[in-house]
Amino acid sequence: MRQVVGYHRYDSAGELELLNQIWASQILLTNHFGPQQKLVSKTRNGAKMTKTYDIPKTPFQRVLDDSGTVHKSVKTRLISETEPLNPAAI
Repeated sequence: MRQVVGYHRYDSAGELELLNQIWASQILLTNHFGPQQKLVSKTRNGAKMTKTYDIPKTPFQRVLDDSGTVHKSVKTRLISETEPLNPAAI
């Protein structure tokens, strides 16, 4: 969040409301359009560490790919939330 709004002190009610709006937009941008690599495994061979990463996916894609723990109703709500999103507008 500090990368988006900076390191200034925000202590008024108007600034808090603005930060909450920025936070809501930042969550959508990060979860739907920001791919991340997840660490799959780490192996040590002497002093050398070898790391293996999964292919980059957004958190939204990872939820849709999950077959067991996320209910279909949650997935359909997320899909309907994603369709009107425009990353340039956010």
